[in-house]
Amino acid sequence: MLFILYGILTLTLCGGDAFHLVPRIIRAVRGINDKIKRQLGIGLQVSSITMTVFYIILMYIWKFTFPEFEIPVIIKAIIWISAVVRIVICMFPQNNWCTDEGNMKLSIIRNAVFAVTGIGVIILYLISGNWIQV
Repeated sequence: MLFILYGILTLTLCGGDAFHLVPRIIRAVRGINDKIKRQLGIGLQVSSITMTVFYIILMYIWKFTFPEFEIPVIIKAIIWISAVVRIVICMFPQNNWCTDEGNMKLSIIRNAVFAVTGIGVIILYLISGNWIQV
């Protein structure tokens, strides 16, 4: 199961990144136009969502890597809730993914929520390293 999760983790990260990296390469080679702007915007949105999914998968990798530890309910809740909130925020059309303006307020909110998700995963790995006793 752990091997499969690592495969999914890798595909999630690489696939998600490709959605914004390929349009960046095309933009660098061919220049900017409306089609490339749209592709890059959608790519950034997809990448934001897949990075969130990456952390969820990483939580389950932790679970299978350290079966002697139990994920604290509060940490699991923090990771799941913040991940779902971030994905929902990423879906809002007000993010203006495909425009030059973007939405600074939503960008700050979605990235602050993403930081909470990441901190939750960091705490799991600290627990398994015997840094924190829960």
